[in-house]
Amino acid sequence: MALQRARVRRIVLTAEDLDAAEEGPGTQLSLDPERETRLRIEPVLDRLNAR
Repeated sequence: MALQRARVRRIVLTAEDLDAAEEGPGTQLSLDPERETRLRIEPVLDRLNAR
């Protein structure tokens, strides 16, 4: 049997109700959970190092 996995060929992202950049900082999306973890812990580490 020649079973093959389905391959993801394209991902589409639609953004609605966007605000102007002048209205505040945005959040950049990431599809990497390890990177997200590092980004979340950075402010905590900064506060600890400031002590």
